[in-house]
Amino acid sequence: MEKNIQFREARPEEIQAITDLVLGVFNKYVGHGYSEEGQSAFCLYCNTNAMLKRLTEGISFFLVAIFEQKIIGMIEVRNQNHIALLFVDDRYHKKGIAKKLISLAIERAQVTEIDVNSSPYAVNIYARIGFQQVDHEQERDGIRFIPMKKIVNQSKN
Repeated sequence: MEKNIQFREARPEEIQAITDLVLGVFNKYVGHGYSEEGQSAFCLYCNTNAMLKRLTEGISFFLVAIFEQKIIGMIEVRNQNHIALLFVDDRYHKKGIAKKLISLAIERAQVTEIDVNSSPYAVNIYARIGFQQVDHEQERDGIRFIPMKKIVNQSKN
């Protein structure tokens, strides 16, 4: 992983930059596997106002990875135990940023397990981080996903 990458809670004024990152990566890697309905539903969930509302109302917490004053990664965790979004700028893929964001999210939430509805694109990424598939591929509002779960190793405590 790059030295000098900072990880911290997202700030409300950063939501536009977070939205831009999410939609940019989604459009390049994930969206082509979704129907128009799925792409629209994802964009509706990830619009700036919706994300800001989830952050400011405490529905979710957001952590970001920052390198050279630019947001290069983000995670949104809803209800303390569900990864709603996890995206890393493709120039920084395979550098451990997603793994670190997940680790920090688990630490912040203080949970013994965390789940995600992974896009088909990200299943192998989550599997490498210790997530197990818990159900078959599903589709809701045109969004294809595979339910996965990670049991947190309690021996660290």
